[in-house]
Amino acid sequence: MKFAKQIESAACDLPTEWRPHLICYKKLKKSIHHVVYELEDKGISSQLLANHSKDSVKLAYVYNGDREDPSSCLHITLHDPGVLTANASLQADLLLGLEKRMPRNPVTDSLELKIELMKDSEFIHLLLEELSHASVLYETE
Repeated sequence: MKFAKQIESAACDLPTEWRPHLICYKKLKKSIHHVVYELEDKGISSQLLANHSKDSVKLAYVYNGDREDPSSCLHITLHDPGVLTANASLQADLLLGLEKRMPRNPVTDSLELKIELMKDSEFIHLLLEELSHASVLYETE
């Protein structure tokens, strides 16, 4: 049985007044898929994230922590731009496309790119909303 079905089945055993406060797993899962699609549309695949050389490419996820207006982004720094043509495992074609959008840091000679993650921000907002429903139940019980 799939996890979502197990949650739905288990919810039937809960008191009726608790059900409106349950976290909607299906909505969150769908939202995560939108995050993945957004990253892929921006040229950031799971393969790229898994295979990058930590010495030449730095990936940093940044979340602003604002509960009212959550936003997040991905910072990509290429410390050695020469790696773009030298290392096929970095999906050089993809990174070469990113390089055209990346300003070069004059001090370190690295390339830097900040990618706003709109779907990730939507996921965070949805998650916070779902958790607030659950916390209402927690506070009343």
